[in-house]
Amino acid sequence: MSSTKYRFGWLMVLTLLLLGVLAACGDSSTATPAPKTTPATTAPATTVVEATSTPVALANLPTSTPAPTATAPITTGTLTTTPATTIAATLVPRPVPAGLPGKLSLIGNDGQLYLYKFDGKKPQLILGKAGDDPYKTGDGQIFTFPTWSKDGSKLAVLSSTFKTGTTVSSDIYVVSADGSNPYKVRDGAAAGGVYLNFSPDGSALTMLVGGGDALELQLADTSPTASAKPPQTRTLSQGRPLYTSWSPDNDNLIIHTTNTGTETLSVLSTKNPNAKAVDLPGKPGSFRAPAWSGDGQRLAYSVVAAKKGDPETLIIAGKDGKEQARLDITELGSPSFNWSPDGKILVYATQSAPQSYYRSLYLTDGSGGSKATSTRVLNGTVFGFFWSPDGKKIAYASINSNGNFFTWNIYDIAANKSTLLVEWIPTEATQQILGYFDQYAQSDSFWSPDSKYLVFCGWDKAAIDQSASQDTPFVYILPTEGPTIGQAYIADYGELAFWSK
Repeated sequence: MSSTKYRFGWLMVLTLLLLGVLAACGDSSTATPAPKTTPATTAPATTVVEATSTPVALANLPTSTPAPTATAPITTGTLTTTPATTIAATLVPRPVPAGLPGKLSLIGNDGQLYLYKFDGKKPQLILGKAGDDPYKTGDGQIFTFPTWSKDGSKLAVLSSTFKTGTTVSSDIYVVSADGSNPYKVRDGAAAGGVYLNFSPDGSALTMLVGGGDALELQLADTSPTASAKPPQTRTLSQGRPLYTSWSPDNDNLIIHTTNTGTETLSVLSTKNPNAKAVDLPGKPGSFRAPAWSGDGQRLAYSVVAAKKGDPETLIIAGKDGKEQARLDITELGSPSFNWSPDGKILVYATQSAPQSYYRSLYLTDGSGGSKATSTRVLNGTVFGFFWSPDGKKIAYASINSNGNFFTWNIYDIAANKSTLLVEWIPTEATQQILGYFDQYAQSDSFWSPDSKYLVFCGWDKAAIDQSASQDTPFVYILPTEGPTIGQAYIADYGELAFWSK
């Protein structure tokens, strides 16, 4: 699964990736499969995020942040959670232990879709053609952003077919977890897919599709009989940007969007095609994802400040949309947030104006009274955070003290302890997940089902130290506890991987 598209000077790539995280991303133009090469002297002024998979635009973020260099790395804050621990393990390449829970969807460096089963065998090709590499030839089919159903029984994935470097077809596939019975829920469209998310029961799939100023949120049938029918879809909403959150009972979506200049935050029934959206009270805050709690009893969203220049307010409402509690953000900036799996704790961070990274992590009792309170558990730079399935830990991406590597860190809630596990550089696809982590956290998982491992793609510090350039990124399995904590295994080569049950 190797390719030549990843030849680069590693520090320049970090520069570009940081620009990608810090810059505004809103275009939906179609990327070509041409090899990605990075000049070693000049950083482009635009983001390196692949626009075919950009889900939504960040909220008015500046694009003029100076690029870090070897002599002037960026400085964005210091991790000060107490107590703090650093795991300074050097990577020793070794095979992943067999028998880990669940399985991985894996986009290889050749753009094909693979399945990794932790059975001691190489990844299994499930969509695409062995030996094809459209990044080299400009012809063929590539797959991006695979998304598992919540029970791990099926997988949806975006696809683009190219001829001489030009997109000729954009499709969306659903395939069984064992790689059998692939079928299309979107066939031969001109505009590409952007973001996918299964309903909690896996019977339906929301698909954000389109380009330019027009995005559509479509609903596709993925029930057991869907593969025997032509694609069954209907349009739920239009606008740009567009964020969503499924209710755990599969019946409703929160939709946050702007259409013809009107911004709305509303709840829409997915079961009744004639139902009208019900607007939530208050003027919506910055464009980040709303979030339904895992127990289905509450939802969270932000509203604009009562007075210009004040922080936004986080609203916790019941499933009927009626406000139950509000949290006045103490730091200026726009909050991004996600519920713990049991729906009892809301974690949030604020966007550090005028820059686009986040600072500090706060934990809030989501079932509190009318005036919710929060506790700051981390003071530092955050690029994205993800709950472990057991709700006991939060994985978050930050940056090291020298400003030249991203870091994976684990915050243990019970111990009130933050541990730096590894320094690394993410692939472009992984970097995009970090850029829109609050939305992707609702559809995809870096965590293993038993909450003991993380999967990520890129280059760890040891790999970079061993060579000034690398042809291909690695797929890492990172223990987050136990005697091998922070000592990553190398599963294979790949651009993006997600874990299923």
